[in-house]
Amino acid sequence: MDYDDRRMATQVGSYESALVRRVSPNEFDEALGALDRDVREGGGHLMLLSIPHILPEKGFTPVADLYGTQLCEASARTGIALVSGRVAFVNAIKGGMPLADLYTPDGYPSECGHDLLALAVADEIVRRRDEYLH
Repeated sequence: MDYDDRRMATQVGSYESALVRRVSPNEFDEALGALDRDVREGGGHLMLLSIPHILPEKGFTPVADLYGTQLCEASARTGIALVSGRVAFVNAIKGGMPLADLYTPDGYPSECGHDLLALAVADEIVRRRDEYLH
């Protein structure tokens, strides 16, 4: 590992990381508001999905928590539906599903994990069907 790699390793997973380009928290919130307005103007309903991940050596990254917090705050402030992938995964694990079935070795949702996320979104659509039909 060279000097730059060692220097940047302390920032991996943070917003300041030069290794991954990210949208600033303010831009994220503004873009989310604009997207919600566009979707509503088109007669639709925006739904947010927080996607869980585990980075094997780091656990949950701070920047993922930052954006997750922003999703929760935006949902509470605007009424946009938010489906928590983390809650869906925790419930599946409590029901006996092995963690290895939900994540790929690199810590992102597996095919099975994606199926579970899709079911969680479908459940939320069904739960809100009366609201969405009016």
